[in-house]
Amino acid sequence: MRLVELLSPVTGHRFGPFAALADHLYEPGREGFGSAQLGLAAGIGFVCALVTVLIRGTRGAEGRGTDGRGWSNEARLGIVILAAMLLGMKGGISRVLELTGLQGVRAWSRIAIVIAFASIVVFARLLDRLRVVIRRHQWPRPRLVFAAILAVIVVLGVLDQAAPPLMPSAAWRI
Repeated sequence: MRLVELLSPVTGHRFGPFAALADHLYEPGREGFGSAQLGLAAGIGFVCALVTVLIRGTRGAEGRGTDGRGWSNEARLGIVILAAMLLGMKGGISRVLELTGLQGVRAWSRIAIVIAFASIVVFARLLDRLRVVIRRHQWPRPRLVFAAILAVIVVLGVLDQAAPPLMPSAAWRI
């Protein structure tokens, strides 16, 4: 597993520049499976979690909110993401574990599922914060506004991760 794999778009993406980037990253002869992409929403959560860990690590108690907690859940998930990345990345802790006798574990990169789940949870927490902001500013029909935002995110998420070349064809029917 590589960091560039997690944050890159799927091959055959619907958006031209993303498709060109994916084709460049996964051209023949390059390393990687091309199957561990987080997608745009989880990528946003991933970056926010890691930035939160960096901010909390550098500021310490000063980076917390007025209640002393601040973004503690995002920081905790960021630590989980960092630990999973260190375990699953090529040449990371998994290599050291293999040298100590765990040669039988073959698929350390499957920990990308844990990274994706934690990233999606952080993104969901960001959406929840957006919901609170919408209500606090007393927008007209806050539920309708938030439901529309969620609908747009679902549609964009499906379009982001379901590239036409990855869709099953009718010939595959049994």
